[in-house]
Amino acid sequence: MVEIKNFCPVIQNVMKKFGILFGILLIWGLLPAFSVLNAQTIPKPKVSGTYFEENTNFRVNYKVMSGDSKEVISSGKTIFYDGNAYDFVDNTDEVIVLNFASRKIYVLDVENRKKWTTTPEDAEEYATKLCRWGMSHPKEEIRQFFQPDFKRNYDESKGEYSFTAPNYSYFVTPSKPEKPEFLQQYRTFAQWSCRVNMMLSPGAKTLYPRYVVNEVIFNSGSLIEKIQLSIKLAKGPFAKPETFLSEYQYLPRLVESDQAIIRQVEDYLVLFRDGTLEEFQNKRLGKE
Repeated sequence: MVEIKNFCPVIQNVMKKFGILFGILLIWGLLPAFSVLNAQTIPKPKVSGTYFEENTNFRVNYKVMSGDSKEVISSGKTIFYDGNAYDFVDNTDEVIVLNFASRKIYVLDVENRKKWTTTPEDAEEYATKLCRWGMSHPKEEIRQFFQPDFKRNYDESKGEYSFTAPNYSYFVTPSKPEKPEFLQQYRTFAQWSCRVNMMLSPGAKTLYPRYVVNEVIFNSGSLIEKIQLSIKLAKGPFAKPETFLSEYQYLPRLVESDQAIIRQVEDYLVLFRDGTLEEFQNKRLGKE
């Protein structure tokens, strides 16, 4: 496991390996797996054996686009089935499985046929240390993301929330879930997946601003349909902000192919050999 004192070199390695665009994805939390948490008051998901007893199944498709060209940067899907969540990012061989009833999180490396297992509690402890590290960082450019100073507003005419900070802003179009269970399950998925992804990618600068945005929307009883980030990457008075748009589509049912994928993943959980956190961290860093 990467120690807190070594997070700075890890962050540098991530940015060197994947470049500024991947760093933006990590900073913003564009991928659903990269939601965030508050290092000081981390809420624990209220999950019990009967929480998902209705077994409401649904699917979320998502894509991330460049604001200028509308080019798709990333896409994927999250399948909610029988009280579990299965998260797939297109063009990768990693799958994350959240078993809410047993309070287990599994990360699968399909290419190398390995799996790594953790719990929400272990992931929470790790992520808390990481957030505290960022909040006390000597550089303001890092601290500002761990301690966002948002001006919040809701424009009724547009049906849009805005969260404005000095160097970056979010604009969110919310949508009401077709069933309340969708919001409950997706919110728990966001909380759990944020923790495990902070473990897997400790080089992420911070995802706390996105967590703040998520919680405001969830607390209003809504899901996120669209979210746009406007952020200044270059310094200087004439630097032009860059924009990125993420869209989510909530489908109230599964199809046969979804169930086939789930059966395959369940086989992987049985057949794959155990791996270590360090192995999965190195895979994301491209150090294999």
